[in-house]
Amino acid sequence: MMKLSLSHELFWRMISAPDGVAAGLAALPESDRLLRTGIDGWIRGDERVDAVERLDIYASMYFFRLLDCLAEDFPALHAVVGHDTFHHIARDYVATHPSRHPSLRAFGAALGDFLERDPLRGQRPYLGDLARFEWSLLEAFDAADRTPLPPERLKTLPAEKWPLVRLELSPSLRVIDAAAPVHEVWAAATDGREIPSIAMRRTVLRIWRHDLRVFHRVIDDLEWAALQSIERGEGFAATCEAATRIVGEERAALEVARTLDRWLDDGLVVGFDTSATG
Repeated sequence: MMKLSLSHELFWRMISAPDGVAAGLAALPESDRLLRTGIDGWIRGDERVDAVERLDIYASMYFFRLLDCLAEDFPALHAVVGHDTFHHIARDYVATHPSRHPSLRAFGAALGDFLERDPLRGQRPYLGDLARFEWSLLEAFDAADRTPLPPERLKTLPAEKWPLVRLELSPSLRVIDAAAPVHEVWAAATDGREIPSIAMRRTVLRIWRHDLRVFHRVIDDLEWAALQSIERGEGFAATCEAATRIVGEERAALEVARTLDRWLDDGLVVGFDTSATG
């Protein structure tokens, strides 16, 4: 039984120690010397398990709950590296990024960036992007609801208003500028197929939710530039200028119109205004 003198913080420090409770106790600073040498004073053992062993049980339960959480949120990553390697990744991630949020739903947010520094990156350089893609799918699913804008609302705008139009896009929108087509790996993993070998080539992926389903699409440089323009709060004229720099003045208007039609079909546009941008 744990005594009330044990603080929640100290309990967490011990159950999250990457090398076990005994090693965690040994690593406590000199200011916590009494805790390090007197664990029996704040955790009660019995004839079956002593204090360290009892706390190790809590630690094991804590870690495996986090491991299960990561495996659920990153099924493709889990399939690509295999369970044993994923276990080691989770162990190192827990040590580097301990859970600080009341909900485990936020726990895996930094895994993509963490994998950029993992030695496995030398074998599969796309692992960080794959993790970010899977996390974006989760974020898109959890994003706030907004009703898509009916296409006819925009089509009735007078021509002179269009340069000022600032589009508002779905809160579920995420864009991943990946170094490889990680969506192909994800598709194979989630379908239970053999994980393909993929060439490293830049792939920009748009992820969004529509009608309670999450979708993704590979987008070209023009669409990516248009999305960045909208994210900066620019009007439609500036969006067209961004397109002009990519495809030239003659094609820009047509390509932007096609892109806008695609966004409307995908339910990505949720609002607009025509006030001056200053």
